[in-house]
Amino acid sequence: QPKIKQENHLILGLDIDKETIDKRIEDRADKMLSLGLVGEVESLARDYGVDAPGLLAPAYKSFIKYLEKKISYSDAKEEFIKCDKRLAKRQKTWFKRNKDIIWIKNFTEADTEVKNFISKFDTMSK
Repeated sequence: QPKIKQENHLILGLDIDKETIDKRIEDRADKMLSLGLVGEVESLARDYGVDAPGLLAPAYKSFIKYLEKKISYSDAKEEFIKCDKRLAKRQKTWFKRNKDIIWIKNFTEADTEVKNFISKFDTMSK
């Protein structure tokens, strides 16, 4: 990955703990299911076929197996959540390789980093 000269830009990354990410993924899965994910999968599979590229996302793949009676509803949900957690881990690993990202945990840290960065360009106070 190319090194970006960090002279006139600031890159902040929100460093969220694994437990929080996992909980958000689980909550998101519950919300998607309550909003009709299974019906959506069923409709898309019927209209485009189960092998359509758009149905390769973890949620779709898992619930196609459920609709085909290959796995239970709870197994489909568990598989979907497990795949999303793996994806989140890969994304975090990928972003951590970028040494230009300043990782922060909260608004206070973000505020400090932004103020420090902007102060380098603040010609009004000099």
